[in-house]
Amino acid sequence: MDSEEIAEKYPTKDLRPIAEKYGVKTLCAKKIDLVGALPPEAVAELKSYGR
Repeated sequence: MDSEEIAEKYPTKDLRPIAEKYGVKTLCAKKIDLVGALPPEAVAELKSYGR
């Protein structure tokens, strides 16, 4: 999955806690920017999140 597909599939409500867990700043960030800043292990965690 690329960044656009992930941003389309998951709401910001689901992305924000995972981004904060991996140290990505979430204040005033667009959803696509959040996804782009996530490390690969965070993306894998999102995929296993169950959506």
